[in-house]
Amino acid sequence: MRKTSFKEEKIFNMRKFWGSESLASHVDFRRGSEMYCVYCGKKADTREHCPSKAFLKRPFPTDLPTVPACKKCNNSFSSDEKFTKKMINFLYMYYLKSDNSFSISCKDDDRETQEAKKAVKEFIKKPYFDERMANVFRKLAICHAAYEISIGFYSDDWQGRPKYILYVLRPMLEEEKWKNLECAEVIDNDCLPEIGSRGFGNVYVIQLDMQAIDGEQRAKANMCILDWVDIQEGYYKYQAFLREEAICVKMIFNDFLYAEVMFEREI
Repeated sequence: MRKTSFKEEKIFNMRKFWGSESLASHVDFRRGSEMYCVYCGKKADTREHCPSKAFLKRPFPTDLPTVPACKKCNNSFSSDEKFTKKMINFLYMYYLKSDNSFSISCKDDDRETQEAKKAVKEFIKKPYFDERMANVFRKLAICHAAYEISIGFYSDDWQGRPKYILYVLRPMLEEEKWKNLECAEVIDNDCLPEIGSRGFGNVYVIQLDMQAIDGEQRAKANMCILDWVDIQEGYYKYQAFLREEAICVKMIFNDFLYAEVMFEREI
């Protein structure tokens, strides 16, 4: 086995885009090149961080995933992202800190904060599905799918309209059910990421040592799993994979809120 130099190891980076160049302009941000917005398919002139920095803490990771976006789409989610971030923070304060004061500093007293505070008070009375939060989860899911599994929503028959969006708070589940949501995804040939996509770098093979009930026979079996991409420990992680002609993206915010978005191919 040949020893690889440090320089060569740096060049081969699984977070770099190694897929088909025909998809690069739709899923990979490259300055000075022709790119297309992952949301609308029009010419892109900005980069979109995925996840948005709104859901992280300072200092931000230096290698945040980015995808191409046009200015109009990039800016159109800002208000909903602020609202969603505040919603998550206020819900966290209430359910895990038993704090219903929702105190904020003056600099944070903007329109989105006031709207989130009002929405949380309604949610506490009777949990409901919030469309603004769902819009942000859809947006994040499109970014993760484009970045991880090289799906160009407007370069093929994926159009960014989800089959479903769901989310749930950790305190609303039994701890065992929450742990099941956090498990790595078991995958098979039907959802093995394309070789060259970034998602392929998150696949691991583990060996199971199985024993018969009577304890006399033992066997080993290999299993492929897709691990979470942990952007910032305790703040944000996600999975993105393709299975049976459907894209599934899972996200966990603050170890507190689980969101899942499913897309199907357009017919």
